[in-house]
Amino acid sequence: PFYQMMSLIINSQVSLHTHMAVILQYYDVITRHDKFFISCTRYIPSVLTGFLDHRGLHNENPSVRSRLCYKFLQFIKSVRNHISDLAEDMLQCLQDLLLMIPGTTDNVGLITSNDL
Repeated sequence: PFYQMMSLIINSQVSLHTHMAVILQYYDVITRHDKFFISCTRYIPSVLTGFLDHRGLHNENPSVRSRLCYKFLQFIKSVRNHISDLAEDMLQCLQDLLLMIPGTTDNVGLITSNDL
């Protein structure tokens, strides 16, 4: 039953919901049950995609981005032995977030006081 529930959650469209509370709850469930991904590694790429696109670290809401940055770190730590083949793709998705230059106005809105 647990594996079925996790599979249903991951395969559902819940992560595409636009409400902040739904998105945060979805990723809370994902990171709370991170051991599931060690035995079912086939779900890791789809979860990582969600973390790295507009649902996660590229979300327009700074509070969501900030919280999911922490959740992303938790998830990566727990599945690190199973993602070596995905590392290059992950870095490409993160590239625009890693190119922030201090002192320029190009970064306005990406880092808020909530992130500090």
